[in-house]
Amino acid sequence: MFFISASDDKTVKVWDTARLERNVTSKPRHTYGQHHARVKCVCMLESVHCFASAADDGSLHVVRVHITQGGALPKYNKLQVIHTSSNLVYATTHSIITILDLRTMRVVQTYGEPPPLRSHNLPFSGIGASGLLLKSWHAGVASTGRFVRIHQCVVHPSKGRGKWIMVTVEASKRSTDRTFTNLVEVWDIEKAVLVETFSHSDLWRERTATGAA
Repeated sequence: MFFISASDDKTVKVWDTARLERNVTSKPRHTYGQHHARVKCVCMLESVHCFASAADDGSLHVVRVHITQGGALPKYNKLQVIHTSSNLVYATTHSIITILDLRTMRVVQTYGEPPPLRSHNLPFSGIGASGLLLKSWHAGVASTGRFVRIHQCVVHPSKGRGKWIMVTVEASKRSTDRTFTNLVEVWDIEKAVLVETFSHSDLWRERTATGAA
């Protein structure tokens, strides 16, 4: 029904897909402006019209988009910061993975890498139901020796039967280099094997994050 976009201007915008199908527009249905820093990550919560957004200052907001189904197009009401009976899994720049209970806003469990693995070249981890570290390996294999940032991990939509993940990686020769190589790596997480790599070199530019419902 809608998708969301996040920006360095500290806002999250809600876009109605039905209206975009009828006519290209630059006007969102809602703008959420309660963050006080650049918003760098957003995601949708499954089965509910809610999104989570995270900003540079470490803030994490969970917001419901109220929608009324009536007529040819849905009607959008107010945005509301909520607590919901779901768990949110998020990762930090310190290689920490946290499970947050969104009903109580309390941390359910935290997984941390052993100190030697904590670096800007963030490794991937496989965490079992008991909280045990199963596997760990570094992304950005195609750019060995470079400064690497991992931006997003998603399950491959059509290959691997749930065992392949796609990883977006940004790499530069050094932290002051303004020329970046953007990579998409496909990993078999069962075997910890790199299956495919797609790369594109481009000049540095402002980045945005998007999510959809």
